[in-house]
Amino acid sequence: MENQEKMAASMLHRMVREFTENELAPLDMEIDAQGNYPQGLFQKVIDNGLLTMTLPREYGGAGISYDNVAKAIHLMAIGNASMAVTLEGHFKTLEQLLKYGDQRLKDEYLTSAAHRIFAFSQTESSGGSNPQGIATRAVKSGDDWIITGDKIMITNGGLAQVYCVLAKTEDDQMAVFVVDQDMPGFSFGKREDFIGLRGTPVGEIVMDHIKVPGYHLLGQIGQGLEIGHNAHDDARILMGAVLTGIMEHELQIAVDYSKQRKALDTPLYEL
Repeated sequence: MENQEKMAASMLHRMVREFTENELAPLDMEIDAQGNYPQGLFQKVIDNGLLTMTLPREYGGAGISYDNVAKAIHLMAIGNASMAVTLEGHFKTLEQLLKYGDQRLKDEYLTSAAHRIFAFSQTESSGGSNPQGIATRAVKSGDDWIITGDKIMITNGGLAQVYCVLAKTEDDQMAVFVVDQDMPGFSFGKREDFIGLRGTPVGEIVMDHIKVPGYHLLGQIGQGLEIGHNAHDDARILMGAVLTGIMEHELQIAVDYSKQRKALDTPLYEL
């Protein structure tokens, strides 16, 4: 079993390296200039099965361990950090469904993760680093919940179709619900214009009395902050991989430049 996992991880890393070199790295500056992914690029990500690295096999995933996925994210970030961050946001959200989701919810949504993007939605204008200040509300209505609120600065906001949303219940308990863009009352708002990582969409979602089934609650009422902290903990592993990939990319640029730039007649690389 251990040898099979090593072989699967090795195949994944080789595939990600080739995909990055052939499809992402040549578009790196174009993605930054446009502030978006070129048309058709994300479909190639889907077609190559890159959205399901972390998913267990019973949901159609590759079942790759998080440390090996982190290496894959590192390799991708060397060529284009935006796409690596998009996958990071997707993976950390899937982890919360795996850890806290009702079995019906897992069966309904995780099997679609091969072609649908997921995002975790916590930040609001009234509560960014302090989630206790959020205004989004979830009101019980029979077996369902009615969710109203506005989330901003969401990684993959506008690209993702499925969102894990932090909300307050009527008694000010924190909870996380799964909301689908196809639900009535859902709409997209402003997209941020960043200086770096410009391909990664970071945007706003607006929820106007969206009705979600009771089983769309992750974990229990009152576990919202725990789930939010778990999402960020999972993200730190992959974001560390992104950052080391960026540093490797920068180092290579610096080395290449030092071989071309001369002080008098001597390349800087040789000084």
